[in-house]
Amino acid sequence: MIFDAPELEVHALAVGPDGRLYAGTSPDGKVYAIDPEGKSEVFYDPTDRYVWALAFDAQGRLWVATGAEGRVHRVDRAGKGEIVLTTAEGHITSLAVDAKGNVYAGSSPGGIVYRIDPAARVFALYDSPFREVKALDVGPDGALYAALVDGKEAKTSPPVPLPAPTTTVSAGEGPRSCSPNR
Repeated sequence: MIFDAPELEVHALAVGPDGRLYAGTSPDGKVYAIDPEGKSEVFYDPTDRYVWALAFDAQGRLWVATGAEGRVHRVDRAGKGEIVLTTAEGHITSLAVDAKGNVYAGSSPGGIVYRIDPAARVFALYDSPFREVKALDVGPDGALYAALVDGKEAKTSPPVPLPAPTTTVSAGEGPRSCSPNR
């Protein structure tokens, strides 16, 4: 064991461009930076209770998905963060970053996939018929893949493909907040 968090659980891991391992904890969520020798320090301490997912972008910024408020934080290399997305969803449960600098965030309990473009504009990309976007990944061809759980529909429903990542629904100008229309 190289790290034992003071919090009860570690839900997210990501290796940073500096070679350190970053761990997101819950409850009373924090993000720890852990060096190869196991020395750790709090890198980012959001006010959110849960840290569900972590991802680094090409600029070396850490993206942090949190809950019970359903937010996405963007954290610079010095550990200074800002909230980029606040949703009506209780939790942002997954993150992925593509080669163009777009960040994808999946939610719960509404199963919505959001896209945050490089200018930090937020789009509701896909409103799935499932409760949770458990994981997101971007393929080498730029295709976005999602693992969805707790279906709202009968189990016999055919799989629903995600739209191409170029699909956009503009959230407009102003605060970067996005609420799904239900």
